[in-house]
Amino acid sequence: MGRSKLWVGTEIALRDLNDRIVLRGLPSRVALRLGQIYLRLGQRSRALSLIFFAHRSARAESVRSRAEAHVSELLPLAHAASGSSRASFEEALGGRVLVLKRPKPGERGVLFVMFTELFAAIADQVDVQRLLAEYTLVLEPSWSGYCDRDLLFFTQFEEPIFALTAERLDYDFITRLDSNLHPVFIGSGDWVDPSIAEPFIGAEKRYDIVMNAHWGPSKRHRVLFRSLKALGSHCRVALIGGPWEGCDRDAVVELARYFGVREQIEFFERIPYAQVMEVMAAARVCVLLSLKEGANRALPEAMFCDVPVVLLKEYVGGCQKNVVPETGVIVPQADLTATLKRMIRGEGAFRPRRWALQNIACVKSGERLNEIVKADAQQRGFPWTEDLAPHKNAPESRYLHEDDERRLAPFNDDLRRFLVDRSEKEEPNRSKVPIPVRLALKDVSDQLTRASVASHLAYPIGRALAAFGDSDRALSLISRAHRMSRAPELRERCEAVLQGLLPVTHALHVTGTDPIERHFGKRLLVLKEPSAKERGVLFVMFSELLAAIAEQVDVKRLLADYTLVFEPSWSGYFDRDLLFYTQFEDPIFVLSGERGDFQFLERLASNLIPVPLAPCDWVDPSVAEPYLQSEKTFDVVMNAHWGSSKRHHVLFRALATLSEELRVALIGGSWEGGTRESVAAVARHFGVREQLEFFERIPFERVMQVTCSARCSVLLSLKEGSNRALAESMFCDVPVVLLEDHVGGIHKNIVPETGVVAAERDLAETLVRVARGSQNFQPRAWALANVSCLESGTKLNELLRASAIERGLPWTRDIAHHANSPDAQYLDAADAERLSEANRGLRAYFK
Repeated sequence: MGRSKLWVGTEIALRDLNDRIVLRGLPSRVALRLGQIYLRLGQRSRALSLIFFAHRSARAESVRSRAEAHVSELLPLAHAASGSSRASFEEALGGRVLVLKRPKPGERGVLFVMFTELFAAIADQVDVQRLLAEYTLVLEPSWSGYCDRDLLFFTQFEEPIFALTAERLDYDFITRLDSNLHPVFIGSGDWVDPSIAEPFIGAEKRYDIVMNAHWGPSKRHRVLFRSLKALGSHCRVALIGGPWEGCDRDAVVELARYFGVREQIEFFERIPYAQVMEVMAAARVCVLLSLKEGANRALPEAMFCDVPVVLLKEYVGGCQKNVVPETGVIVPQADLTATLKRMIRGEGAFRPRRWALQNIACVKSGERLNEIVKADAQQRGFPWTEDLAPHKNAPESRYLHEDDERRLAPFNDDLRRFLVDRSEKEEPNRSKVPIPVRLALKDVSDQLTRASVASHLAYPIGRALAAFGDSDRALSLISRAHRMSRAPELRERCEAVLQGLLPVTHALHVTGTDPIERHFGKRLLVLKEPSAKERGVLFVMFSELLAAIAEQVDVKRLLADYTLVFEPSWSGYFDRDLLFYTQFEDPIFVLSGERGDFQFLERLASNLIPVPLAPCDWVDPSVAEPYLQSEKTFDVVMNAHWGSSKRHHVLFRALATLSEELRVALIGGSWEGGTRESVAAVARHFGVREQLEFFERIPFERVMQVTCSARCSVLLSLKEGSNRALAESMFCDVPVVLLEDHVGGIHKNIVPETGVVAAERDLAETLVRVARGSQNFQPRAWALANVSCLESGTKLNELLRASAIERGLPWTRDIAHHANSPDAQYLDAADAERLSEANRGLRAYFK
């Protein structure tokens, strides 16, 4: 049930007001003033963030100038970038991180890096000085506004670094900065491969207007609908997009209905790239209506489709340089309707494709970049014997020629040698909030979590929204209340409201930004191939892929050929990404290791069938075998990222109360803004830093070796999915310690043979008792008999087989065995080869 017209109208008015505030630059003025105050108070880090924001969001030159004066005082940024990035440098190799020229003895290579989030990942995960000794970096930021900590981090180095800078204000800023960052007047929209549009040139014009933009409010579809209403009912529009910023297609449909133009619009969601080009080429004009972006690629793609474009004068971003008389027009928003009317009628001598071919094709941009980097190398007396490999963005970087991909693949893989252990880069804690205050706040937060305070607040609001008919927001709040609640009676009340909101039949609220194809054979794993008479079995890991499948796949066709088995990432199954699948009749099996989730799905009585297995039940026992006889050099091991949710401070507090010292191994990586340095600072606060040895981003074999070298393993978080580190510890024959108020699937595996469930107040005593061997544990023997990947596979197979037979369906072949490490993979290489074609064949189910 949609929202009332009054509600939608109010939201539109608020967004219009927000646009006026942005255009007047009010947020930048407020941020600059606050930044100046923090600077006087000596709060450098907060001042930096506010001043940078002021510069990026400023529309007035006076604000930018004042902000820049402070930036010059604060540079260089010699510490890590704005926070630990969740992006992984290693996972981006050969895509968002791409070698364009190989290094040789005496001659540097060239490395292309897309997206600002990866700049932070490089600062956090890479020895940048060593990397710069062998490679010249070319950075392509995601967004306009280069007064950004993740980019300016690189000003500390002497070597020149090239920053693609399509927006004139950014180009001028980098030029005035006069640092090692060299602006290059090329943007991310300048790497389109012209050949993608060739099959569709001259297509019949079925649409007057096309807009290729996600469904988020920043794309401002309402501005188009307002003009469309004035243009009349004869005007036809194609909208290409996908969910973003909490908005799905239904939100855009709702806006279109409000303006009375829904029947004039055809929606295309998550369509293949070739179809995007086909739809674009079938339009008379393409529009972009956002106020700020990086260098939008949809407009250059329209140009290569020989479609002229319209851009707003109020827009800030890299597209402006490409909108010239041959390609389109730049107009004030007030003139949008009149401009569209003229262009739809065919007024104007536009030649967008011809101009684009001559100026911004990926080959042309590559040649310009090559000449700039080559000239700089020669000017500094460095050799240049090989040019850059041509590449394109579609959407990630990829080589234009397969020969270059084969030739440079070893060099992309070799970039892993620049990854560093953060222990080499230890720095003092930089937070301006004293550690005792942070720990006190964390303790309060944990107590609120235990008391389900947030749940009790979310529930009445969600229930009220449901009564008012706002089912979308009601579902979000009620599901959050249920997931966070530790009170059975509150969960029951949430479930009662849910019955009036099911089934969840519309697209999900969270975008699966990743194309799922790259997960075929890993996070989406065919365990049994389908045949003409018998369904296959498809195993799906991680909750975000549930959303991605709903967005990108024809689920009904998929269910006709496959039985689905879901393995959600996190405890708390009252989740929209999962409940979306209740609209289907076919049974879907959901691994439900946490007792509360199992019972919830049972009470739901839908097609979602709970299975008493969890992600922690798919460990391959053989991974630990080489290290089972390792010397016990540590009393305790904790394998957990450095984020605050893992609660390292609880361990340090316990260690500080002991009269004897325990040796502790900490295995982890940066997460949630937490770093090895921030964890070490907390350890120093408790006076236990010397008892710890850190292991960061180590290979999986090394993880097993360190774990086998410990006498006990500990997990201290309050809630997770089904922690695999404790399961791995059991196969290392290491007993485990879990807190009694932990919520997660690993709880079911803590039995007298494997470890202890303890109250937090008893943690110190429990660690000593377990580490000193005062109890006869047999964790590996129990795990081998109950939760190995082989045992779990056999249990799952029996459940699936019994269900198929009960429903009168054939079952002549069993599923293949697999393990999670961390993605799913077959245990038997023969299964991997046999099922490879079935995994590739999942492409056939794309929408």
